[in-house]
Amino acid sequence: MLLRSMAGAPLGALSARGLWVAGAEAGVAVDAAGHATVTGPPPGLDLDVL
Repeated sequence: MLLRSMAGAPLGALSARGLWVAGAEAGVAVDAAGHATVTGPPPGLDLDVL
């Protein structure tokens, strides 16, 4: 999944919740400046934010 907030866009922040990854629920949020935060990945699973 690719979430990219466009600088200066009227949309602002974006988020996706309720994503199932390796049998557990996770989420990702991207603020208006383009900084990402990942929540809820299962223990032992690393999610890279590019």
